Amino acid sequence: SGIEEIIVLDPQARAAFSKDTPVLQNDSKVMKEIIRTKMPLVQRELEGTKRLVFYKPLENKAQCKTCHANSPAVIGAVKISVSIEKEYKKASNLILTVILATIFACCCFSIVLWLMIRKMVITPVKSLEDAALNLSRGDMSFNVDIKSKDEMGRLSKAIQDSLFSISGILRRIKELSIRISRVAEDVEI
Repeated sequence: SGIEEIIVLDPQARAAFSKDTPVLQNDSKVMKEIIRTKMPLVQRELEGTKRLVFYKPLENKAQCKTCHANSPAVIGAVKISVSIEKEYKKASNLILTVILATIFACCCFSIVLWLMIRKMVITPVKSLEDAALNLSRGDMSFNVDIKSKDEMGRLSKAIQDSLFSISGILRRIKELSIRISRVAEDVEI
């Protein structure tokens, strides 16, 4: 259960019901605070064995007056020490698990995001770039296969239409230059 000790302390911070126990300095300070405030106290001890120490004041109430008629308003305190070592380790392991799960989820999300950006942006831009390079080499048989309806799709369609228009103009120029060269050959003959 984690409970290490339960001690009833007298107002001098000694274990009650035995006069030969020494006064502990820390318990003495706590008892003075309890006598002053009449309120319970909780302390954390994190050096060595991690524990919580609860102090509950024992007030000199009416039913106590039969034995403690001359005693002060607070006749002592119950000190309960509870080890939190196991809980501390469980919490540390849980924190580590949450951190690792978060890192894993972030990596997965990053991969999915990268794949989406690749599909929605990089691939269409690369396709348009390839079509423009083919046009610059004089290859007018290019095909840009982009079917999306978003901004990238509309941009791709506009650029594809421009490339087709330029391709048509270049085809007409090529046809005209072939006709002009035939006419020039016919005139020379």
